Order: sequence, then C-alpha cells, then structure tokens
Amino acid sequence: MRKIKTTKITDKVRELFLEANYHIESDVLDVLRNAVEKEQSSVGKDVLNMIIKNNQNLLY
Repeated sequence: MRKIKTTKITDKVRELFLEANYHIESDVLDVLRNAVEKEQSSVGKDVLNMIIKNNQNLLY
C-alpha cells in the first residue's frame, strides 16, 4: 500500500478550495449578474456585486 503524507493531501485540498472560490467561471458570473437584477434587498445586491467585483479584480 502506498503511503501519502497528510500534509500533501491538506495542501492539495487547500489549493483546490482556493481555486474554486477565487476563480469563478463565466457562466456562474452570468448567473450572479442576473441575480443582482432580481434581488430585492439592497444588502443582497451589495453582496452579489462584491462577489462579482472581487472576481473581476483578480483577472487584472
């Protein structure tokens, strides 16, 4: 049986988690933009806009 250090697994899971949370695919961004238009609460709109803005800042 092959042994893998837990730190190696932990590091890879962390990397994948960050990738999934910091790099939003364009189809998901489209859904978020549509959600801003439909959202009724100002707080909800602000949060959605922050998510969209944060992702755009990472692209530049």
